[in-house]
Amino acid sequence: MTRTFDILKTRWPEVALLVGLQTGVMMLVDQIMAAGLPDAPKQPSAVAFMLGFGTMSFFIVLLTLYVGFLRTAYVEGNRPYEPLQLLRVGRHFLWRAVRLVFIILGAHDALVAAGIAVAMIATRVESPRDIPALVFSIRLAVLIAVMKPLSFCPSIMVARDVMALPSIALLREYRGFANWPIIVIYLGAAVLNAGVSVAGQLYKPVGASRYATIGISNSLLSLAFLTIHLIALGAIHAAESPAAEESEPESEPESEPESEPEPAWDPSTSDRFNRQ
Repeated sequence: MTRTFDILKTRWPEVALLVGLQTGVMMLVDQIMAAGLPDAPKQPSAVAFMLGFGTMSFFIVLLTLYVGFLRTAYVEGNRPYEPLQLLRVGRHFLWRAVRLVFIILGAHDALVAAGIAVAMIATRVESPRDIPALVFSIRLAVLIAVMKPLSFCPSIMVARDVMALPSIALLREYRGFANWPIIVIYLGAAVLNAGVSVAGQLYKPVGASRYATIGISNSLLSLAFLTIHLIALGAIHAAESPAAEESEPESEPESEPESEPEPAWDPSTSDRFNRQ
C-alpha cells in the first residue's frame, strides 16, 4: 500500500489525466445511451457519427495511456512520465487490452442481463424499475463475481507481458481474496456503481444534477480501480521477486589459478654430474 500511495502522490498529474479522460469517456457513453432511448429527441446523423467517433477515439487514447501508466508503474515505480511517453509504452499492450475489456465487460453485462431477466420472470413484473432492490442485488452480486479478473487481469497482462486470455488463465497463481485493501476498495466501488445505476433508473435526474452525478461517481470509480490495479501490481511484484531469486543459479566459487607444472629433472643439468 505504501508503494501505491507513493505512486499516486508523486505521479498525480498522470493520475488526474487518466481520471479526467475516463470520466469524459463515461459521460460520452451515457450521452450515447440516452440518445438511444425511445423518448429522446432525434439527433442528426452527422452529430451521432461524430459523437460515436469521438467516444471511440477517446477510449483508445485512454486505454493506451492507462496500460502505459500501469507498465511504467510496475517497472519504474513513482518515476513521472510524459503523456507521449505513456502512449509509446502503452501502444505495445493496446489491442490485447481492448480484447480483455470486451471479454470481462461482456461477461459482466451478460450475467447482469440474465440475472435481471430471471428476476423479472420470477416476480412477474414488466420492468426492472418495479424491482429496484432486486436489480441492485443482482448488479452487486455480478460485480463481486468478476472481482478477481477485473482487479488482477489488467495488472497481470502488463506486468508479465502476456495476451488477454493467458492473463485470465494466470489468475490461479494469485490469491486475490487474501488482499484486503483490494477487497475493501472494490466492494466500495461496486456498491457505488450499483447504487448509481439503480438510482438513475428510478429517479432519472436531468440537467446539471445528472451530469454532476455521472461526473462525481465516475471520477471516484476511476480512481478506485486505478488504485486497485496498482495494488495488484504490487502483489504481482512481491510474488515474482522470490521466484526470481530462487531461479538465479548459485555462483560457482572462483577456482584458484593452476600452478605451472615443475620441469622434469634432467640429470645432465645437475651440478653433481657436471662436477664429475
